[in-house]
Amino acid sequence: MRKTIVIVFTTFISFSCIHSNKHKSSNEESSLEIQTTNDTSVISLTQEQTERYIYSEEKYLNGGITITNSFPKGGAYLDTNGEHHGYGIFFNAIKNDLDSTINLNINFPQLPISINNPSKTIVKLFLPNGIPSSEKYELLDFGVGDLLFLEDITGDLKTSQITINPGQQVFFYVGILFTHPGKGPVRTKLELDNKILNYRISYVSENWSKLIPCGKMSFIKFD
Repeated sequence: MRKTIVIVFTTFISFSCIHSNKHKSSNEESSLEIQTTNDTSVISLTQEQTERYIYSEEKYLNGGITITNSFPKGGAYLDTNGEHHGYGIFFNAIKNDLDSTINLNINFPQLPISINNPSKTIVKLFLPNGIPSSEKYELLDFGVGDLLFLEDITGDLKTSQITINPGQQVFFYVGILFTHPGKGPVRTKLELDNKILNYRISYVSENWSKLIPCGKMSFIKFD
């Protein structure tokens, strides 16, 4: 079942605190929210916030598409089976400065992905519910809230279709569950290669990265 979303930013994971979802059901239904706006203040940042939270801002299609990637927030996660993992919460922004409306189909893999790094890290990617906005930047995990989505098995939180009109931008979270986390900080980027969307996960100290195909962009033509 397709859901609609709100966008995320990138990476550094510290394991100083442990989140546990032991007494909660993973079958609770969740619907993703989307925020599309012409108001840049929704994601406006001071210089200090930009240095703290924004990892990269990349332009594509001759500057017509801008994708912003954040550093992460996260830590250790204890799942309902008592197994230990790492997790990261990111947010992205995508701005459309083209003359055409674009459609983004994001499809994260349903199965766990091996990074093939020295630590043999395995990741699961999710599109959690919620809207990342400026008042949430200082909050725990960028204000994403309950981490129960990290154990979602329905597949509903891995797929989304987003329409962005000219001059608009859209925002959403990305959540990652790490099994056998690698060493050192991790960085992520949502990238656009021609019309193909990829999600790059990199371990800086291990000099290792994994490019994960995750969807495509298309132009919408109106009669």
